[in-house]
Amino acid sequence: MAGRERPDKALKARFGLNELGEPIDATVERFLELLLRKSPYRLRAFVVFGSRARGDWRPWSDTDVLLVMEGVEGKVVWGAMHELGLSWADFKGLPPAGLQARVFTPDGFRDALRAFSLTALDALEEGIVLYDDGFWRDVKAEFEEMKRRGIVKKTSFGWEVRG
Repeated sequence: MAGRERPDKALKARFGLNELGEPIDATVERFLELLLRKSPYRLRAFVVFGSRARGDWRPWSDTDVLLVMEGVEGKVVWGAMHELGLSWADFKGLPPAGLQARVFTPDGFRDALRAFSLTALDALEEGIVLYDDGFWRDVKAEFEEMKRRGIVKKTSFGWEVRG
């Protein structure tokens, strides 16, 4: 992807339904739009991973979102929307989606990959990229090289690591 691209702009019901039978895609899309428009931090990548990305979700499943952002060092606590410049009121009228954001700096995400973090490995293997300024493309290439060299391998039981 050259420059800042949103490869999956035309979302349908790809991320499934919530407990009320409502598609959650509009809520995920709104989260991305709010981060791009309102957050004081520069978004580098927005990736949905976990059961919602794999397609084995259940209506009560949370929605795992990996965010890579510049300038969040020590400032963002898991679930602290206000730190990202957002509030739950920004989602008024949208279906509940159980958003669970994992926030990394670019260096923090690279470190997580090199430490074989399950979050990093799973997001790179199965994640659906909704926004990438080029960072995700580059780190994905590093991940693919790790797989090619046999350093990491996805198995039916999880990850096999030969670090």
